[in-house]
Amino acid sequence: MRVHIETLLPCSVEQAWEMIQSSAHIMEVTPGGHASAIVEPKPMPAQWTDASRIVLQIPKAGKRIIEIELVDPAAHVIQTREHDSVVKQWLHRMQVKPGPNGQAYYSDTVDIAAGIMTIPVYALAQYLYRYRHRGWLRIARHLASTDRA
Repeated sequence: MRVHIETLLPCSVEQAWEMIQSSAHIMEVTPGGHASAIVEPKPMPAQWTDASRIVLQIPKAGKRIIEIELVDPAAHVIQTREHDSVVKQWLHRMQVKPGPNGQAYYSDTVDIAAGIMTIPVYALAQYLYRYRHRGWLRIARHLASTDRA
C-alpha cells in the first residue's frame, strides 16, 4: 500500500532541503522521536548521507533498520529502505520541489508491505506522516520568521 502526503512549506526549497536532511529535525518531528531510540550509529550523524545505516529501537516492533539508499541534492530527494519485525518493506521517498511564491512543496511517499499487518501499518503511517508534516510546517514557519527578522 502507498501513503503519499504533500505539504506546501512557507520556506525556500533550499531551506526545506537542509531541514529534511537534519537528523535533529527528523527526530523533532517524529512522534516519540528521541536520542534514546538510536541504537547505531551513536551519535547519529548530523545530516543523512548515502549508504548510511541507522538502527532504532521501536517499542513493539523491535529494531528498525533504516538504509539510506539515495541522497540526491540536485533532485532534492532522500530515499530509504526500512524494515523491522512487523514491517517487511517500507520504501520511503522524501522530496522537496519548488512551490508558488518561493515556497517549497515537501512530500513523503511510502510503499508498505507488512503481510496481514499491512492495513494497520498503513493507518499508522498515515498518522505518522501527517504528524510529521505538522512538525515540518512549524519548523518552516520558524525559519521563515527568522529570515524576515
